[in-house]
Amino acid sequence: MRSLPVQQSSTPNSEKSATWSQRFEGALHPAIVLFNASISFDIELIEYDLTGSQAHAKMLAKQGIISAVEGDQLVAGLEQIRQEYRSNQFHPTVDDEDVHFAVEKRLTAIVGDVGKKLHTARSRNDQVGTDTRLYLRDQIQQIRQAIKAFQSALLTHAEQHIETLIPGYTHLQRAQPSLHAGAAVRTADARNHAPRVPADPGRTAVPAGAAARLRLPPALPARHGALQ
Repeated sequence: MRSLPVQQSSTPNSEKSATWSQRFEGALHPAIVLFNASISFDIELIEYDLTGSQAHAKMLAKQGIISAVEGDQLVAGLEQIRQEYRSNQFHPTVDDEDVHFAVEKRLTAIVGDVGKKLHTARSRNDQVGTDTRLYLRDQIQQIRQAIKAFQSALLTHAEQHIETLIPGYTHLQRAQPSLHAGAAVRTADARNHAPRVPADPGRTAVPAGAAARLRLPPALPARHGALQ
């Protein structure tokens, strides 16, 4: 995921009204504006925010809350923002506070007042929860792929060192020697015994049977202590 540098405001603070309310004549102190703004880091959620917002716009149209034409306008406008972001043409400032408002603001600039309808039947909490879950699902998949590549590299390394001996260590003290290939295989196999993350369907597992260094013999029930 690519993050973009967030621009500082180009408008004097005294001439702006706060993003969180248009009812006040005065503006927030610049230090408070910076303190409140999360756009510098939650911009990383923009792709997921756009995806979730497009799905929400389609739902609003399907339920008759907005017209089909308005739904298409919202979806197209959100896709334009996606392309602007990917081509480094989307430049929110700290005045936008967070990625959600930055998207809504830009969307309204593209499609007009119909952009304001995107927030219908949705709270900011809905957006944050949805964006975060979509982000985590994607990141977990990327981590899994990286782990599989690492496991494959370890197994390849093990094949190259089948007869290589290495000293074992227990609490920084020398222990019995073991095969270097075995250590590589055990490291690769550890992922298969690791507890799964909550987003991963399936039962939870524990590394029972991994032992301190050399692992239990195959004949023993290595997963006897696995959580059911």
